Amino acid sequence: MSSCFLKALANVKKGTITQQEYISCLVSHFRGVRHSDDSVPSIRKPLTSFEPWAASLRELALATNYKPLEDTSEYEQLFITCLEGQLDEFKSALQTLRSRSSQPDLLQPAACLAAQKQHLEILRYCLEEGALFDVYLTRASQMGARGNTTILEFLLAKNWADIQRSPEAMEEQIKHFGDDSMEAEWLRTHAGKGAIVENPLSPSKAKAKVNKNGKSQGKGSSKGNGDPNQGHTPEQIQRWFGDVPW
Repeated sequence: MSSCFLKALANVKKGTITQQEYISCLVSHFRGVRHSDDSVPSIRKPLTSFEPWAASLRELALATNYKPLEDTSEYEQLFITCLEGQLDEFKSALQTLRSRSSQPDLLQPAACLAAQKQHLEILRYCLEEGALFDVYLTRASQMGARGNTTILEFLLAKNWADIQRSPEAMEEQIKHFGDDSMEAEWLRTHAGKGAIVENPLSPSKAKAKVNKNGKSQGKGSSKGNGDPNQGHTPEQIQRWFGDVPW
């Protein structure tokens, strides 16, 4: 199965394809699969906004110089383990793939997926392995931080988007989350006050700060900017970005 990036995203949101089929659609581009609209510049902005890990993967698949692969099943498995938060399996799969220097390095899109889906330990591992807060990982972290103070604490320790030192950067994130949101209140209390010494939370402490779904006990505001992790539908995507070729 293959499809363009935005169409595949719409299909998985509708439930017409599974997550595994969706991942298969995306990684097929590493086998040389191409569509007429894959490289259309107007795709980048909505894809980054709604599915930053896929935007990161798209850039890697289309812009990197490599010999097309014959089999991408290991790529699919890597992203499935990341999606499911299986840290040990993810580490093993990533290490195996990164040992093949002739193949594209999936570290950045994997880090984005981990951040987007709030898998903190996988995100931590990816950063330790060299993942950078580029435009895609910055957006993915923004999505993952919604409703989760544990992730906000981790991102603050990493000086994500310069929120440690810059009041302006802090205000930019407050603008995204919404002025009356739980995230905005947390940022006003903790961010924009200068460099801090990183002290990552232990798993036991992290668990104590979130409920059974991994979310903080605080309630986010509905006044923040739209976020696909909060339930935007394919119809909304189509309405907002109807000029994008599907």
